Amino acid sequence: MADEDRQEFVLRMGEKIAGFRRAKGMTQEQLAEMVGGNCTNKKVSSWETAAHEISAFDLYRITSVLGISPDMLMDVKPEAAAYNPEYGMLSAESKKSVDAVIRRFAEVEMAG
Repeated sequence: MADEDRQEFVLRMGEKIAGFRRAKGMTQEQLAEMVGGNCTNKKVSSWETAAHEISAFDLYRITSVLGISPDMLMDVKPEAAAYNPEYGMLSAESKKSVDAVIRRFAEVEMAG
């Protein structure tokens, strides 16, 4: 993924976090408290403004708190991962890991 595409992706994800947070009537501070760990309102702000990328673990915690699935933030559907150009460049081992994560997110979505 080109740097410009990556930045646009991170920016869109941040805008979506802000939108879902506002829709829930939450402040950045409230979201940070619910995400827990070392999360602060400044960290939430940095995600929403694309100043920092979100780790996979933080993505999991954010989507859990907001009651959404990760694909809602990333514009990715589990069945579409195999058609992503970057997916095709992964090693077989990495593809297994990606597939496992996608399956797990789908299971959580279906259970929730």
